[in-house]
Amino acid sequence: MRMLILGYSGIVQRRVLPALMAIDDFVSIDVASRSKAVDIDLPVSKKGDTYADYLHALESSKADIVYISTMNSDHAKWAEEALEKNFHVIVDKPAFLSLDTAEKLVALSKSKNKLLAEATVYEYHPQIEKIRSIFYQHKILPIRINAMFSFPALSADNFRYRKELGGGALLDLGVYAVSLGRIFFDAEPDDIYCKVNSWYEKEGVDTSFSALIVYSNGRSMVGHFGFNTQYQNKVNVLGDGLSIDVDRVFTNSPDAESLLRVSSGMNSSDQTVSSSDCFVGFFTKILQSVKLESFHSFTENLLSDARAMSLLNVSAQNNSRD
Repeated sequence: MRMLILGYSGIVQRRVLPALMAIDDFVSIDVASRSKAVDIDLPVSKKGDTYADYLHALESSKADIVYISTMNSDHAKWAEEALEKNFHVIVDKPAFLSLDTAEKLVALSKSKNKLLAEATVYEYHPQIEKIRSIFYQHKILPIRINAMFSFPALSADNFRYRKELGGGALLDLGVYAVSLGRIFFDAEPDDIYCKVNSWYEKEGVDTSFSALIVYSNGRSMVGHFGFNTQYQNKVNVLGDGLSIDVDRVFTNSPDAESLLRVSSGMNSSDQTVSSSDCFVGFFTKILQSVKLESFHSFTENLLSDARAMSLLNVSAQNNSRD
């Protein structure tokens, strides 16, 4: 299959392109960039066409799948354009800025019988399945999640500080907060309490938030997210008599092993998970879905997280600054 990438972003250069290069089924990669088209230099083995205009790329590319990595505020526009032109579509997180938009574009994808997926890729690392399997082996259900994903301030020109571009910690990191319950509880929230903790005053953009997300049967997730602290990227999953801690959950190096710290009763042990590229895992599942023309899991995950994100944003607004 062929891939067309709209936007030559940092994540595309660091993670998306290396993952695509590692998958034999992707035979050619086209890239469209408004600002860096002349700088794109892909390996000859998979080098496709280069475009300086997104619309021209969608009209000319022979790709099967479009990966959208533009500014957050432009995701919906180009996803709709790509679906209308009968491409399968993957969108960087956050896929869309509102639940209404997500529902509209999922409906369009279904009418076209095309895939629409959000690139929330951390769940495709084998450490996630390993955590779930340990709980299953112990015949224990996870009931609590503690999470933290926070890092130092970004450069002042970063789009995450621009409200009109879809910036802010809630949009950038909220999907990590709301997806944990879907992944480990297989459930959507009953209720969400969210409080913005800090702001980039110049633009009125939130830079950190804390959330309590409540699920049925007494389950909950508590998390702190933002870009104004020392780097932290970890999750603790708890059950009755079982606790698992893991670092580098949401972003991890494809070359590094993962370490799970498992506590069961009075016993503790470390379990390693082999190095893996979650982007490769994600794209492999995408390919399987396209070949089988079975898109339900991706669209349902996108909608589930969009519904939870809507609740998160409403709660943040209700609990905003006095």
